[in-house]
Amino acid sequence: MKSMLLSALCLLFAGVQFPATLAWAEEPGTLRSVEVTLHVVRLKGDAKVESETHWTVTEFRDQIEQWRTGEHLDSWSTLRTRGVETGPMMMQIGQSVAVLTGRTMAGFSRGGSAPIAQNSYQQEQVGTLLECTADITTDGIVLDVTFEESRYPTLEPTGDAPTPPSKQLTTVRSKVKVPSGTILPLGGMVTQQNDAAPESVWLFVTAKAGDETLPGAAL
Repeated sequence: MKSMLLSALCLLFAGVQFPATLAWAEEPGTLRSVEVTLHVVRLKGDAKVESETHWTVTEFRDQIEQWRTGEHLDSWSTLRTRGVETGPMMMQIGQSVAVLTGRTMAGFSRGGSAPIAQNSYQQEQVGTLLECTADITTDGIVLDVTFEESRYPTLEPTGDAPTPPSKQLTTVRSKVKVPSGTILPLGGMVTQQNDAAPESVWLFVTAKAGDETLPGAAL
């Protein structure tokens, strides 16, 4: 009797298809996917950014257009990385640039002809690194972000012995809670040399949780 009942139950449940989410829900430590976007905005002139400001994606694009129209926007680049919550995410972009190392003068003659300047260049590596982790909470996504950027300033060589430019390294480390889909300013730096107009670089971050759910055991 017991064997007949067990066989009947097996046949009954054999025709039932349980959703995959139910199986995941039974496993402790399930994780959600996260997408993090970092905007690097370089401004010139007296453009200002309020630290309490936050935008939707549409409002942020409108603000970028206002800076562009007012001739304050120097450049705007975007970094995007994707992973799972609590796990490390990283994106790195590099390139090789020609950097001025010196200048030699050639073409002297007894006739007094003007010498010809020959600049010397060397290839140097520069790039951008974004590292972050994300924890999804009920009221937002907590991001621990590290940003590094190395670059050489664009300078026109002047004089008989121009000074080679120095590599500039910008490093930002911050922890912030971002409501899903909202863009927040992560930080900024303003520089001004002598009487030149001020220049600034600003970082804006946004994150959103994906619909994909992954079992923690897969990590």
